[in-house]
Amino acid sequence: MKKAIAVLLVLVVYAGFAFAGEKARDGRFIAYDNGTVLDTNTNLMWAARDNGSNINWQNAKSYCENYRGGGYTDWRMPTQDELAGLYDQAKTYKSDCGWDVNLTDLIHLTCTWAWASETRGSDAAHFVFDEGGRYWRRQFRDVSGRALPVRSGNQNAPSSEVPLFKAETQGSPMSGTGGVAGTWNSNWGPVSLTHEPIVNNQPVYVTGSWNQGDGKIGQLTNGTFDPVSGVLKFSYYQPWNGAHGIQKFKLSNDGRKMEGHPDNEGGFDWVCTSSLQQGEHPSVSTNQSGSDNSSNSIAGTWTSDTFGDMTINQSGSDIIVSYTWQNGRIIGKLVGNVLAGNWIQGSSDQRCSYAKENSFYWGKLNITFSGNSYSGTWGYCDTEPKTDWKGKRK
Repeated sequence: MKKAIAVLLVLVVYAGFAFAGEKARDGRFIAYDNGTVLDTNTNLMWAARDNGSNINWQNAKSYCENYRGGGYTDWRMPTQDELAGLYDQAKTYKSDCGWDVNLTDLIHLTCTWAWASETRGSDAAHFVFDEGGRYWRRQFRDVSGRALPVRSGNQNAPSSEVPLFKAETQGSPMSGTGGVAGTWNSNWGPVSLTHEPIVNNQPVYVTGSWNQGDGKIGQLTNGTFDPVSGVLKFSYYQPWNGAHGIQKFKLSNDGRKMEGHPDNEGGFDWVCTSSLQQGEHPSVSTNQSGSDNSSNSIAGTWTSDTFGDMTINQSGSDIIVSYTWQNGRIIGKLVGNVLAGNWIQGSSDQRCSYAKENSFYWGKLNITFSGNSYSGTWGYCDTEPKTDWKGKRK
């Protein structure tokens, strides 16, 4: 009996990490009831409020690294660029110290500026939210300074927090399988899902898309699949009408069907079925008719040499791709067997001078598909693509 209670408590604690409830939205920002706010463009998760009082740089750094909001332990001090990404002149509210600040009101700043991680001798960077300025000041100064923790929103709770379900979960329907990755048929059109391999029955981060026809390709982001409960939960977004919300699926014991229905978090009736074993992916160019479609049909799941698995959705020449690295996506056109367009990520090594698709981290790419492989080049921002990008169909 004591063992059963202990296992139940572990499951309850874990549920708090995996499925925090959505509390409010403001454009690209989602506030959760565990005191965190997710920026869906950059995939950065922010504390819902700063430390609340004057603080110098060293103490601010310590505060961020020891912050435990939402049960996570990988919080850190943000960079100056990351703080600048929150600045929005169109949004203003009055901070506790009486000054106006310009950012979403889902993140509560109690004064005008927050410390950043960069240092230069005895100085440290900070960002001022009343005017949008980037400045440096002595690390020992504390007047009006605040600490605002941040973390990468696409990481699961650290292994010290996520229980390794072993003997207690023996018989789990998904143990040792490929999870929900692959392409599914559904009443809302084909659904393509991507995630890393499941290890020790730990939850995995899921991205994907669905093709509703007539050029309507929806995006699935911030998903989590729990192989123990068989529950997939994600945020969906419909670019053609701006509709968005939370959807949950329950996977059947045989792994061939997922069903979602409305509940107190939202969602709608959505049923996905697959005739494949989990982890297998349909080959698009099976070519039953004998005609060669390989030059204009690239939908499916592909690997890449650097950026993780890619899920490609295609509607005519319009292509939308999601890939696992930095919650990335590609938007482009397929002409013949060449895909040209832009990659867009939550973060990268170079920040562009202006945003594309609401992100400052993007660049150009050109990829040529040949049978079950592809090769091409990519670059940062407006520079011409020069760096290799290669992969093959899974």
